[in-house]
Amino acid sequence: MALSFRLRLILITVTLYALANIAMPQLSLDFVSEQTLEGHSETVTSVSFSPDGEMLASGSNDKTVRFWNVKENRLIRTLDGHNDEVKSIAFFPNGRILVSVTWNGFIKFWNVQTGELIQTMAHKVPYRTAYGLAQKNSILWSVAISPDGKLMATGGQYRKNSSNPLWDGKVWSGTVRLWSLPKGESLRNLEWHTDVVYSLAFSPDSKIIASGSADRTIQFCNAQTGELIKTLEGHTDSVLTIAFSPNGKILASGSADKTIKFWDTENGNVIKTLEGHKDSVLSVCFSKYGKTLASGSKDGTIKIWDVQKGELLATFVGHEGGVTEVDYSPDRTMIASGSTDKTIKIWRIK
Repeated sequence: MALSFRLRLILITVTLYALANIAMPQLSLDFVSEQTLEGHSETVTSVSFSPDGEMLASGSNDKTVRFWNVKENRLIRTLDGHNDEVKSIAFFPNGRILVSVTWNGFIKFWNVQTGELIQTMAHKVPYRTAYGLAQKNSILWSVAISPDGKLMATGGQYRKNSSNPLWDGKVWSGTVRLWSLPKGESLRNLEWHTDVVYSLAFSPDSKIIASGSADRTIQFCNAQTGELIKTLEGHTDSVLTIAFSPNGKILASGSADKTIKFWDTENGNVIKTLEGHKDSVLSVCFSKYGKTLASGSKDGTIKIWDVQKGELLATFVGHEGGVTEVDYSPDRTMIASGSTDKTIKIWRIK
């Protein structure tokens, strides 16, 4: 028997605090409704609000990108140009272009207003063969655009050549590439990680590109020169997601070790370790002013944390699969979440 909408809201509200096992927080987090967007036929891997908050973009393993009207909860258009799983998407700061990357190493630029494909590129890595040096596409997991709109970073993995006398026995290596915008010209490769790169983030001033990897580290590199600045170590399993706070003083990271860490970006020390998720933390996102952090996990929940205190404020249960990505709307009135259950949920804040 279907639950009434009113009863559903009551259950959601009760669940927030019953699961968190804490008293009502001082910060106002009155989530009054939750809508579901359906249309993708496979896992939703990425969700991102447009800079003006009017639109939501989503990428999926069904090889499509979709644009949604978040006010009316309806599909605007579907972009079908990819021939492999879409792993990550990002809006340009002006909101006019969306970039998407795929498992097979391709990068596409889309006109947000028309849905027209503007440009296609590939993230290639050098590969030595019996006939000399060649290039092949890497596998891409992440894309990030600098806040000033001048740089793009793509990250992923490539298979090492086991016939190379210098082969270290590891099958995969991590790769990060920096590109100039808006033309999309390749600038340099950053080959500091020793395993798959899952997540990328630019600092608010666009000077640092941070990367999280299966080698359990986070690396800060100079976005202009590619120079390695520092390596953050502390997680006991793959670093799957990272995000800078709006003021750039904190980096949040989520890991397959089920924890979230706050790092001091100046000295690289751990400020706090947050525990509460029962499985891998797949996504973290700061609110507009950095007071709260949303996290999504393979355990199927979304958690909201007080950044200053490191306390759990609320837990949202609604997806029937793992939560692959979360994103705050620019005005902090909504949180979008994508899932392995093939749906997107919009959590609206009163």
